[in-house]
Amino acid sequence: MSIWVSTGSGYKRGIAEFKVVVYNFGEGNLPEKNWWVYGELHNSPPEYEQGLVNIFNIWQKETFFNWFSLPIGSQMKRDYNDACLIYSSLSTRILKKEIYQIDVSLTREELDFYYLVASEFLGEKGYFGYDLHTFKDCLTELYMNNGYQNGSTIAFVNYDKIVDQNISNFILEIKNIFMSYEFTVKFF
Repeated sequence: MSIWVSTGSGYKRGIAEFKVVVYNFGEGNLPEKNWWVYGELHNSPPEYEQGLVNIFNIWQKETFFNWFSLPIGSQMKRDYNDACLIYSSLSTRILKKEIYQIDVSLTREELDFYYLVASEFLGEKGYFGYDLHTFKDCLTELYMNNGYQNGSTIAFVNYDKIVDQNISNFILEIKNIFMSYEFTVKFF
């Protein structure tokens, strides 16, 4: 599959190439045109990534993984998040709670927030994105399988303890995204 953009002068330019594999688990043949593809498009990872192997080894040994002891921008955080995506994929089930508490004061970078949300909504080894787009994808997947979350509350705990203005603004943007899925959002 190719993604093309049209230039102003009428020429088309290819901007990305993807190998798409289609599995048909239904009966009959798939129509040959007008397919709707949704989900995450990304380049295939290399066959072997030591960071992922390290995370899977930590899980296998049931060793405690202290996310918040890792520095900002840590490759190990990205490896952990990637391992969660491989392990649990985009989850369609959340832990049913009336209030989901997220201690936003622990957020030093965006990936910290996605880790906190995944832990609160999905439990250990859950995946809830790595940027705003994939975060919205995860929320959309939950909505497609569970409907709007009327009556559920997101409690942002310790918001007043955030010292980085960029993180504070990021949390406010996330609040609006949660509200668009009909969560009630409160700050404590």
